[in-house]
Amino acid sequence: MIDIFKELDSRFNINQQLRNIIDLFNRTSVSVQGSGYHSIKTIFDNRIVLNWKHSNGLISFNQFIENLGLKEDSILDEIGILKYISLMLNVTKACEITNAYCVNLDETKASILERIAYCVDKLGYEVVYDKKTDYFFIKRKRASVKSVVEKINDKNVLLKIYEYDYVENVNNIEKKKSILRSLANDIESILKDNRIAVKVDKIWNIKRPDFHKITYICSKALNELNIRHNNIELNNQHYKQYTFDLSNTPKKLLKLYDKTFDLILQVYMIKDFLDNETMWSEVGKELGWKQL
Repeated sequence: MIDIFKELDSRFNINQQLRNIIDLFNRTSVSVQGSGYHSIKTIFDNRIVLNWKHSNGLISFNQFIENLGLKEDSILDEIGILKYISLMLNVTKACEITNAYCVNLDETKASILERIAYCVDKLGYEVVYDKKTDYFFIKRKRASVKSVVEKINDKNVLLKIYEYDYVENVNNIEKKKSILRSLANDIESILKDNRIAVKVDKIWNIKRPDFHKITYICSKALNELNIRHNNIELNNQHYKQYTFDLSNTPKKLLKLYDKTFDLILQVYMIKDFLDNETMWSEVGKELGWKQL
């Protein structure tokens, strides 16, 4: 028996899905008392945007699109599509009418948000709400991030970890560098922990990528890739020719920043292991484990 819905799902086309969401967004399906039928887009333009905290001086949805360098009728890459969807998500959420009776507003918003959630999930991303800014961000799903955030209580650190993967920051070197610098300050005590310290001249003799090597490489990357120190000014004491050359090849630098972020996540997991090492040692004694 053919599952037609499974078959359709396997033929997922993100550009077509974007077009469907835009059509719903522009459809005049909401009846507002005394002013006829409107779309979410026109409700936003006529009633919301001027008082919206995220307007940044813009006065229409189309201006937001132009400001993002996007075009409604063009074929966009994945990041462009996600930026477009992110804007429609926040605009749709912002559309509330309290001073007039209206019909179908909630139903229309629900239809748009349901399709947005489907597309975001299919592309391997998820929606995160930031209470501090009252804004919804789309970020890449990472199993490693999920494991780490369950072990961190500091809300500011959690926000930085989430923020690194926001769609808006994908190609933003300066923003990523700022986040890495902030996280570097948070993990500094872990990197200096005597339990994982190892002499530099012995680091490359470690035969497997255990946590000594991970923390060493993470520390060096943060200090020598123009994150914590200025490594690209010739007269600076931290100058590195290699890093200066990298600054002229942003794609390579971005890749290294992403790899550095991965190392930071591993450092947090190392801390969790060290915090529980005594417990496991006691368990091992009871079970007769070989002492490592």
